[in-house]
Amino acid sequence: WQTGEIYKGQWKKGLREGNGTLIFNTEGRDSILAGIWKDDKYIGKENVSPYVIGYRNNIGRVTCMKAGDERSYVKYKFSRSGEASSFIAISDLMLQGSSGTENISTNFTGFEDITFPFEGKVQFTSPSTLNPTIILNCELRLKINEPGSWLVTIYY
Repeated sequence: WQTGEIYKGQWKKGLREGNGTLIFNTEGRDSILAGIWKDDKYIGKENVSPYVIGYRNNIGRVTCMKAGDERSYVKYKFSRSGEASSFIAISDLMLQGSSGTENISTNFTGFEDITFPFEGKVQFTSPSTLNPTIILNCELRLKINEPGSWLVTIYY
């Protein structure tokens, strides 16, 4: 660039993306910023996953989808046998979050106004789909690193 900055690395659609090194001058000295770039912004020395499922028990699978950037929340949705609802056959629901305000209502179950990274834990009991007389203890622990609005669907 005209300023003397030099970038060596990967690009995507004219923006720095992936591994790269930026050499620039600050206060009369050369400085180096090396690591991962996303959308022309430096994100760190290593690529951090947007989310990590740390633990799950009696939960078939989990999907985490970013719903946008305008608000900071994590909303939980529960799905059993393909039916998506807030509380199908769930008892003893307990939510824990590293930040934000817990909200459990018919329209929203999760945490609002959170800071990232966010660590969450969801626990509940539910009858087994194979034998309804057996009650299962279900648990999910996750960490979401990327700021934004998140929808986490728990399939049990």
